[in-house]
Amino acid sequence: MRRNLICSLLISFCLGHISLLAEELRILSAPIGATVEIDGKVVGTTPYTSKKLPGGYFHKTSTVFGARLERPIHARLTLPGYITQDLDLTVGPMKWIALNGTYHGDYYLLKDKVITITLQAEAKAFTGTLVAATATSPTVKLTSVEIPIEDLVDQTSSAVLKLSSPEASGSGFLITSTGVVVTNAHVVGSNNEVTAMNMQKQQFNGKVVYRDPSLDLAIVKLDVDHTPSLPLSTIASLKVGQSVIAIGNPGLGLQNTVTRGIVSAVGPYSELGPGTWIQTDASINPGNSGGPLLNSHGEVIGMNTVKVVKADVQGIGFALSAQDILSVVQRFFPQQPPTETKKGRLQVASSVADADVYIDGKFVGNAPSTVPLSPGDHTVEVKASKFADWKRTISVTDGSDLNVKASLDPQ
Repeated sequence: MRRNLICSLLISFCLGHISLLAEELRILSAPIGATVEIDGKVVGTTPYTSKKLPGGYFHKTSTVFGARLERPIHARLTLPGYITQDLDLTVGPMKWIALNGTYHGDYYLLKDKVITITLQAEAKAFTGTLVAATATSPTVKLTSVEIPIEDLVDQTSSAVLKLSSPEASGSGFLITSTGVVVTNAHVVGSNNEVTAMNMQKQQFNGKVVYRDPSLDLAIVKLDVDHTPSLPLSTIASLKVGQSVIAIGNPGLGLQNTVTRGIVSAVGPYSELGPGTWIQTDASINPGNSGGPLLNSHGEVIGMNTVKVVKADVQGIGFALSAQDILSVVQRFFPQQPPTETKKGRLQVASSVADADVYIDGKFVGNAPSTVPLSPGDHTVEVKASKFADWKRTISVTDGSDLNVKASLDPQ
């Protein structure tokens, strides 16, 4: 009887002692009012205070009476107009070993009792000009100038970066001149900061300002301005069979390795997730993830994401379409129109030297003459003394490079 009473008193003492050690987790933000998600579940808004948690969630324990946290905990803070912030609330795993040396398994600890986060306004991170190259399907190019591969690589490689984080490494590419980088979400992992290195071996610190696990897409802002950048191409410009190159940083290869192939197919692929996917036979290897898939005009048509690795399967890689990237990044550039058109270029030659060239009724010079033109239909006239006038309607598309030669007949 007495022995049972003593045991009961001891248990009550231990339980009371443990309850006294219970502590709270507080998550604060500036500004306040951010929605707090813990492991995907909304639990409140900042300033947020958790329910009472065992002291063993905050401090190392050496006794079997201590509670332990057996898994990592992640949090996400969201507030309209500010960049979503992802947090690892715990450190670990660590080994739980009692005073007598017995191993009781692994555990995690909360990093701190009070976690304070300063949220960054989207307007401060997403600056600069986002360039989207479009194609006008009803028009037909008279000629199409494709950049030689070696020149294409030379012109685009400076905008392709090697990204490194404690969890992984991969590739990314700049989409504005203000240091905004697109990459895969699995390249940055759960990290809020990454390191970027360009072809000149210059290193820059970058903050992960957005991630979309469903699209495997992340956006990084580098602490540098005046960067090279690549234009994003819309889905309308894609053609099965067109030539493409992939640039990236495969784990066992050199930086900005280039591979060549074609667009094998385009369409949704539910096994990879939402979005439109570009299948290509250009070699895509681990480390290429997040790098650009480029067309022969130097425009990004997709982001290299995955390679199919199966027995008897070769030459199948997939890139998330640039159209899907545009649908995300354009949310953060509301001050801009959805796309930015690029002028075409018309070169006019003539069978008669120094003939007068008119575009839409206006004199623009003597043949041969090169004129930048906005997309659309334009009337071209070439005139020379003692020769019949030559007149044609030319359709110009975004970024097109056209050549015409006027054959003038004697009057």
